Amino acid sequence: MSLATIVLVAAVGALIGAVGLGGFLMVPILMLLEGASVRQGVVVAAVAFLASGVVSLALWRRQPGSARGRGGFLLAAAPGAVLGALAVQATVEGVLTVLIALGFTAAGIAEWLEWPRQGREREVAGPAAAGGGLVTGFASALTGTSGPMVAMPMLAWAGMSLRDRVALAQVAQIPIALGATLAFASLGDVPWLLAAGSSAALCVGLLGGALLARRVQVRGLRRLAAVLMWCAAIFMLLKASW
Repeated sequence: MSLATIVLVAAVGALIGAVGLGGFLMVPILMLLEGASVRQGVVVAAVAFLASGVVSLALWRRQPGSARGRGGFLLAAAPGAVLGALAVQATVEGVLTVLIALGFTAAGIAEWLEWPRQGREREVAGPAAAGGGLVTGFASALTGTSGPMVAMPMLAWAGMSLRDRVALAQVAQIPIALGATLAFASLGDVPWLLAAGSSAALCVGLLGGALLARRVQVRGLRRLAAVLMWCAAIFMLLKASW
């Protein structure tokens, strides 16, 4: 694992710690600097997010908002991630690359325009919560992202308050990463050394980002995240065409 990769993965962790987004950069970084295929990048990212999810949970426990009472969402996220991991293995490399690029493009547009706008708050529970968890787990594992990129806009549309959806999206990283890691490990397709190094760099960066969170302009960082999503999408599409 090169020094450049370590630095950039730590920067990804810092972005996650500051605004809750940034995991989407893992796959492009690993592809560009480590020569990983898109499938290998997704696998490494999924494993790396497990440790960073635990650190993120410990940090967000001190923040307002609660994930209590959201067991249906969290429980469904794990099997969703397993299905997403299986889909990664079954999808042709070029098709997988394009799917991830499209996901980044849509998420970047939503982030830049600050969609969806928060409307009337509603309780998210029961089958709707479980369905949301299943979709979040599947899409996160398929794209090699940590969970918030998919969960945050979906929970906002469902009517969950900002504080609660941030807390839930952070906690959901753990079942998503655990489900995906178990699935990929059972298939014998995990570069453990690269995953371990990425995990350590992510955790260090995340702690640093959490310290900076109160000193930075969140809206500006979210706009930056949107631009980075589009850059990542362009890179992925160019990669698919090579």
